Amino acid sequence: MSDTVPRISIITPSFNQGRFLEEMIESVVAQQWPDLELFIIDGGSTDGTLEVIKKHAHRFTWWVSEPDRGQSDALNKGLRRATGDIVTMFNTDDVFADGIFVAIAKAWRRNRRAIYAAPVSNFYSRGREMLIRPRGLTLENVVQYWTRQSIWHDPGLFWSRAVIDEIGELDDSLTYTFDFDYLARALQRFPVEYVDHVAAGFRLHQESKTISQTEKMMAETAAVSQRYWHLLPSVDRDGFNRAQFDAEVRRTLSKLIRGRREALPVLRRVLRERPLRALAQLALLFPRVLLERLRRLLPARHF
Repeated sequence: MSDTVPRISIITPSFNQGRFLEEMIESVVAQQWPDLELFIIDGGSTDGTLEVIKKHAHRFTWWVSEPDRGQSDALNKGLRRATGDIVTMFNTDDVFADGIFVAIAKAWRRNRRAIYAAPVSNFYSRGREMLIRPRGLTLENVVQYWTRQSIWHDPGLFWSRAVIDEIGELDDSLTYTFDFDYLARALQRFPVEYVDHVAAGFRLHQESKTISQTEKMMAETAAVSQRYWHLLPSVDRDGFNRAQFDAEVRRTLSKLIRGRREALPVLRRVLRERPLRALAQLALLFPRVLLERLRRLLPARHF
């Protein structure tokens, strides 16, 4: 039983990120895992992605290139085909860390009905990395994300077959936070096994949703969170409102540092609404935002 090799299914949505895709594929191949499924679901790329896919077609269990309704729709196509004991949903612009499949398989042998959570290294093409180590993954902590009692990162999440079978597909009405919603659904029924091995590198670049669509992502996060408030014994609603305000101040400051003058009316509004809190946030955040932007210029380290 201890030597059982689980089948691992990797589902990768793709759209116009051909410059990253080959590196991701090679990070899968480097694992040398004996029982592997790799699905590439492309949304009809026009940037050379198809050439990369066809070059590596022999490595894929299945691939398709056709218009879809977005990332969650693409992932659901893969979920319907995946047969792995362990399933993970992985982006084209991320890369697996060496040895992660071995580490996840050990966790699976301990508990075959679990969510597996491993650290992830955020990195810029030019810049330092930051390790995100998961902790505190309970429904209450995850839903109340503003309390910062939980930390998790999507490339570090792996799902047992039991989770996939019971939770089903992603909510394809969501554009940014289908992973957050899926985790909240899964935490209602399954425990978390923490894995002390870096899972992946999460690439931050100007085209990524994390960088380019932060405001929309945070708005959807707030909406998804409220779906599950009724399941909690109590909700820190005042904390939620404060966090929403502080996030708006942070986004405004970041825009101003980048020279975006359209942020000035927002700054005036937040100063009128809560002047003391807004000023305190600005004083606290300005050096942090500036330092973070400077860090992106530093030489990268390999995660």
